[in-house]
Amino acid sequence: MKDLLKYIGVAVVSVGIFFVGQGTELQNNLAGARPGDECFATSTAASSAYGATITGDQTIITGSGTLCGVTITGATTGHWTLYNATTTDVNKRTGNKATSTILIADFADTVEGDYKFETTFSDGLLLELDSGSVSTSTIGFRR
Repeated sequence: MKDLLKYIGVAVVSVGIFFVGQGTELQNNLAGARPGDECFATSTAASSAYGATITGDQTIITGSGTLCGVTITGATTGHWTLYNATTTDVNKRTGNKATSTILIADFADTVEGDYKFETTFSDGLLLELDSGSVSTSTIGFRR
């Protein structure tokens, strides 16, 4: 009888440890982003004195992904737009998608700030400079 109680006690403790272990996930959260959730970025500038100046349409990335956000650190009076595309020529787009259906974000006389999107794109991320100059900014995206 003593041996039976000993075996039952060991079984109960083992099952208890198993269930406690299942509910506890050991993670290293020091980095702040889980693998796969981090965003890549590219920078733009209003003039060549500050670095990456965009003077026309620019494909940021091809293929699918997520636009994480845009951080504008130097506002301008320019007008620029982000599209789910790799070209502004509607005849070269797969399925001849209309420009109005692929618009992701539009920036006109935008003030400095952090603009969050978490918006997906399927074809690519295209920056179109409509007028003026592109704000000094960081465009974050995830593949």
